[in-house]
Amino acid sequence: MASSAEGGEPNPVPDEYIGIQVNFCRNPTCANFGVPASPQPAARGPGAQNVYTRIGGGGRLEVNLKCHACGSAYPIKSNRGIFEELVRMETYLHPAARPSCRTPTCPNYGEPAPDPARYQSHGRTKSGKPRFECRACGRTFSSKARTRRSPYSDNEPWIFRHLLNKVPFRRTAELNQLFPHTLYRKIDLIHRKCAAFAAEHERKLPHMTFERLYLSTDRQMFAVNWSSRRDRTNTMLASIATADNISRYVFGAHLNFDPTVDADAAEADAISNGEILLPPYLRHSARILLQADQLRKAARKGRKPKTPKRRPKASMDGAIISRPPDYGAQISDPYVIHAHFEFLRRLLARCRTFRFYLDPDPGLWPACLAMFHREVATNQVEAFVVQIQKNLTRPEREKTIAEAWALFEVYLTDINDRIARGEKLGELRETAADQIIADWEADLVQPTPEDIADVFARRQAMTKRERRKAAQDKQARDVEAFVRRLMIRAAMKRLRANKKGEFWLKHPMPRLDEPMKTIWRLTDRGSVSGLSDDSIAHLYDRASLHAIDNYFQLARRNFSALERAPNTARRGRLHYIYMPFDPMTVVRLLDMHRVHFNFVKTGRTARRPPCASAWRTAPIRRKKSSRRSILSRRLRPPSPSARRLRPHGRRSQPSRVRLR
Repeated sequence: MASSAEGGEPNPVPDEYIGIQVNFCRNPTCANFGVPASPQPAARGPGAQNVYTRIGGGGRLEVNLKCHACGSAYPIKSNRGIFEELVRMETYLHPAARPSCRTPTCPNYGEPAPDPARYQSHGRTKSGKPRFECRACGRTFSSKARTRRSPYSDNEPWIFRHLLNKVPFRRTAELNQLFPHTLYRKIDLIHRKCAAFAAEHERKLPHMTFERLYLSTDRQMFAVNWSSRRDRTNTMLASIATADNISRYVFGAHLNFDPTVDADAAEADAISNGEILLPPYLRHSARILLQADQLRKAARKGRKPKTPKRRPKASMDGAIISRPPDYGAQISDPYVIHAHFEFLRRLLARCRTFRFYLDPDPGLWPACLAMFHREVATNQVEAFVVQIQKNLTRPEREKTIAEAWALFEVYLTDINDRIARGEKLGELRETAADQIIADWEADLVQPTPEDIADVFARRQAMTKRERRKAAQDKQARDVEAFVRRLMIRAAMKRLRANKKGEFWLKHPMPRLDEPMKTIWRLTDRGSVSGLSDDSIAHLYDRASLHAIDNYFQLARRNFSALERAPNTARRGRLHYIYMPFDPMTVVRLLDMHRVHFNFVKTGRTARRPPCASAWRTAPIRRKKSSRRSILSRRLRPPSPSARRLRPHGRRSQPSRVRLR
């Protein structure tokens, strides 16, 4: 049971809501991991034995739940608020409602048509849509009228291409000879088509079986310009996304903005019914950031809320650090993060094993362990926190990598000498078949002593520069991976906990784009996990955030509206000429980027988009077909005669090439 607060008030810990409960200890090594706190009042007195204690209350916005077994504390969240945010994220996956009988008292009410047992055909409407007649009540109905075809529909592929190639909105409108309001309507139409295209394919994911997924998760901030001179403060929105490290497929990307909710009305309701005085997790609008909470938090600290002088950063405690959007509502970051991981758990319901690599954002790993606590208890999830120092210069990165390769050569030479002396390496011992199946990981191969000697002999004939840049075959890659695992296993024996009780391992072989990489294994439960030291070292070796970092990097590089503003802010304000003024523009561009990144774009070495590698069977086989399928299978590039630019006073430009 959970105890009461210091003031003697009962501890109203939220009950489980439609299968969601996150109020428990999130330390995998603790006996209370996954054990929810009781909503009943706690026992009082010297001899009371409670599992949890509530810390906070008394006007504070943040109320924590402290575990008596391990001493860790985590903020209490509303399970209902997480479910509401999950419903918002899953909205695009729901198919469009089909027409049905509209008589509430009819037994066929809500039953979709066509169904010969319930409905019969009754001609067509003036617009050509089929009409049906209910066999029970005799009422006729039809589906919604088809949207009228836009006279500029041939511009959609070009608008899509211009936006993806960092062309500003005004230049895009000029190139396609459109008015600005027409361009924004076109962007909204393209966004709806992209969402429908993604939903058509991603509805199959819950029914698909994945043996093992290596996922990386990170967050990114996007700024929105102010729309009024009275309050020249930016609106900072945070997006969270998760990508597969092998195929680069992005399974979900969500922004903390809900345009369907009125934040002013929610705050007025909270003030009228007295919920504004309660902690946020006890309110009906728990997931919504309210302006009154910002004022209360600032007053408690004894200062006035002001705009930060430096570039705003993400706030994980739910505090508003920027002005609220002009419409809609900004969602609290913890609720978006929890709902995002629950979205992944349900979308990938048939995945047998997860390997999570998380950014060191303080809100990511507690939410991941909370939503996947059942899988962690059954050894289906291994989670790691990956920290990378990205502020190093190019010479510093190259120096770090050179030192790592020098250590690698020392290890390889030592192993080769031991093999030459006839020693049997304990790391190459034969393993039982059942242990091989339990320790299976992607690209985990045990080389033979002959392979190690052969690779060592070939590397001895090369210079240091040739060794690092030589084209490697499978044998050399397996040997290098084996040596890296030995280096990591040696580092695992030297692990020591820091002041916070965290065991950070420094990766011995960092990459140029991920220098000074340190990893913390969250699910280190000793022998309970059932993994061998070689498998654990392999998971450390695969730790990377490259896939999700590449996704966010291309989002900023491909769209001018999402580009990071130059650091030229004055008086704490950040205004960039290309930043959007509407938060929904950020939502639309990010959704369009995710669909293009997953189904269209190919890498410099890969010839297939991420969807082909993630699903083993490519829904869209060619880039040409993919771009057309997203917008419309009937779309064609504009003809030279109809789409030729004729600027005043200049010779006509040549017609555009065919869309590729």
